[in-house]
Order: sequence, then C-alpha cells, then structure tokens
Amino acid sequence: MVQAAEMTGCAAGRCARAGWRKRAVCVIMSTGQEADFRVGEVNMSIARILAGRSADSVISVHAGHPVREAIALLAKHRIGALPVIDGPRCIGVFSERDVIYCLAREGAAALDKPVSELMTGSPVTVSPDTDVIEALTLVTRRRVRHLPVIDGQAFVGFVSIGDLVKFRIEEVEKEAQAMLSYIQMA
Repeated sequence: MVQAAEMTGCAAGRCARAGWRKRAVCVIMSTGQEADFRVGEVNMSIARILAGRSADSVISVHAGHPVREAIALLAKHRIGALPVIDGPRCIGVFSERDVIYCLAREGAAALDKPVSELMTGSPVTVSPDTDVIEALTLVTRRRVRHLPVIDGQAFVGFVSIGDLVKFRIEEVEKEAQAMLSYIQMA
C-alpha cells in the first residue's frame, strides 16, 4: 500500500530564500518508510513569465496621445490594454473598459481627448519578484486584467490575466506529468 500526501515548502528554507517554490509528495511505502519525491522546483515569479521579453517590446502609449490613436493600437495589435508611459515610469493603464465608459458618458468627442484623461491612473502593479499566485489573487480581488510590472520606479513589463493563467496551467500540467511518471516507475 502506498499513501501520498502533498506538501509545500522547503524545510531547509534555501529554496524560499532563492525565490523558488517547491512542491513535493511525501510517499509512505508499505514498509513504513518515507520517500520524498520532488514534483518539481519552479520559480513561480512574474520574472519567469517575463523571461525572454523586453520592456521595449511592450506596446504602450504616452499620456498626451489622442484616444483615437490608442484605440487604433489596441485594434491593430488585438490587445485589451496599453500601459501609459512617461519616461521610464508607467503612470496608468488605458484599457478597452476606459474607452467604453468614456464613450457612453461623452460620445464621440472622447476620441479626441488625450489618453491621460481617460486612463486608469495609479495602476495596480506587481514587481518581478511577485509570486504568480499572488498576482492572480490581485487581479481577481482588484477586478483588473492587466498588471504593469515595476522594478523600483522603472516599468519593466506588462502581464495579463491570460499570461498568469497560462503559466499556472503549464506548471500544473508539468507537475501532473512528473507525478504520473513517478507512479509508473513505482
């Protein structure tokens, strides 16, 4: 008989200090011996999602640009939001929601206004060190779909709820495959 219980953490603490999250399964064999099976060590931080991306590759808009141009960028790139950049800083997020609310309130005249008048200022942000689960909790609680990634005061990236969910699903699939492989070896 084999019993398995899932555990998280690292008793030595070295993984936590390194920013890694470790998932393990403690397998208790019929002999009563315990064997630790490491499902995987995964850096579950926003930095991992941003790996290989450059902040320069993020489609963004400046606060003074007309809303009409920002909408054209959203449509051209088939995206739902743009970080609003002022130098190295992200000062807001301009989303499709901002467009809808303003058009409903002001009509077509809103299209000629600067982005700064419609954007969501003081955006909810994360750092590269933020845990993916924390970021998912943040977007759920704050009811936002896009998070600027800020390192110090500098804008370093932009993640969507889709990026977060995709990353999490990939990690769960890897864990499931590792456990399946382990079970088949036993």
